[in-house]
Amino acid sequence: MIRKKGFPFDVFDADGHYLDNFYFPLHLKIRLSELARYPLDIRGDTLLMIEKDDNGNISLVKYRMLLMLA
Repeated sequence: MIRKKGFPFDVFDADGHYLDNFYFPLHLKIRLSELARYPLDIRGDTLLMIEKDDNGNISLVKYRMLLMLA
């Protein structure tokens, strides 16, 4: 982690093509390996989460939440 900027993340599309990179500020007491347990940000209909696959690869995932009316 770069102390003031946060953790660097690379951005890929669904087909695996590189798009961009950015720094995401994270709480200093949470280790990157522990982030899969916590939502990072919820704003409006968007949820950002860290997910870890079976190989241990860590991804930042953006979800759109939908309101389901009964």
